[in-house]
Amino acid sequence: MSSAKGHSATLLKSPEECVFVDWTLGELVLQLRLNLSAHDVKLAGPLGERIWAEPEVISSQILTARSVQVFWLESSGL
Repeated sequence: MSSAKGHSATLLKSPEECVFVDWTLGELVLQLRLNLSAHDVKLAGPLGERIWAEPEVISSQILTARSVQVFWLESSGL
């Protein structure tokens, strides 16, 4: 965290009623994928290792309705 510069968060384009944010923390990127809608949405782009999900993940490419997933990506993977 000490290597994170100001304005390290990037709000990404996301489907309606979803929030996709990437925080660059030095050489790592913390990725939040939040779906507040009543519909499943497809996850796109490079994603790191999933470190947390609620509820349980059904598919690695789907963000289910009313769910959140957090990933940890080395910025060299972008």
